[in-house]
Amino acid sequence: MIKRFFRSSLIILLIIAVFFASPAINFSQTSSTVRAVGDLTVVWSVPEGNPIFTVSNMAPGDSDEEDVQVTNDASSSRPVGIKANRTGGLGNLESVLNVVISEGTTDLYGGTTGSKTLEDFFNESTSLEFIPLSDLGAGATTTYKIKVTFDPNADNTFQDTSVVFDLIIGVGFDLPAECENLDLETTPIFGTSGNDNINGTSKNDLIITFEGNDRVLAKGGDDCIIGGTGNDQLRGETGNDVIFGNEDNDLLIGATGQDLIFGGSGNDDIRGENGEDNLFGEEGADTITGGNGQDSISGGSGNDNIKGENGNDTVTGDEDEDSLDGGNGSDSLTGNAGTDVANGK
Repeated sequence: MIKRFFRSSLIILLIIAVFFASPAINFSQTSSTVRAVGDLTVVWSVPEGNPIFTVSNMAPGDSDEEDVQVTNDASSSRPVGIKANRTGGLGNLESVLNVVISEGTTDLYGGTTGSKTLEDFFNESTSLEFIPLSDLGAGATTTYKIKVTFDPNADNTFQDTSVVFDLIIGVGFDLPAECENLDLETTPIFGTSGNDNINGTSKNDLIITFEGNDRVLAKGGDDCIIGGTGNDQLRGETGNDVIFGNEDNDLLIGATGQDLIFGGSGNDDIRGENGEDNLFGEEGADTITGGNGQDSISGGSGNDNIKGENGNDTVTGDEDEDSLDGGNGSDSLTGNAGTDVANGK
């Protein structure tokens, strides 16, 4: 039996350009830029559309800093993360710009945790990887400080160089291993602690719902959909999707494509529909139907009701007292532990 453990860490959202042009600093704080990232409210002290940092004529040893305020409006804690993405520039100025990210008097990245350059920051922010900051409690607000210092030992070889990069702040998550090869979009779609209706895009989306009774229609692309607590309805639609129900009683539908679905805990209704699907009930008394195609279905623990339907299916009851119905086609039915009822047709 396969178990999925839903942990926090990836990151995401709020892309705001941070411009570094080599070597003095012009910084304005006339208004704020506010972004919502799931349940997080993120506030930068710069006008909408302006760069957070503009650095020019900076001498070795000079530094500048920017604060970002983050509020967690959820009913539970949220892990906050950050990453950076180099988008332009000349030369390798990032190699001599030291970065420290702190919360109050505590360094979270660089500084007392170990020296970090902007180049390190870029390298550690690749793909969907994240840099964790801190867990923010329900209803709490905190301020993170990002400080950049020109290495005092740098020489004049960095004159007329520049670097342009984005900062990304949001909720952190570990990406399930089953989704690592999906070539997902680097900006996930987050739900909130309420009852959300979430629509995906035609691209390969990462959708994370959190608490509440959520409805997700991922649409096109090879998507990774991660449910949370609550009775969720998660539908992959077209593409080869990976769906995790996790807690409570969920309706999980692959629709079209070769889908991989994990029910998690709770009494789930799992439907492969069209395509050669791999369906895992995991814990709970689940109802699982393969639909069309040569499906592989595993009930897991609990008294499951499994129907292969059309196609040459492989159906395994696993633990407890299961009902197995192969449907049409040349099927393989295995009860395993418990007193099972099998109908090959």
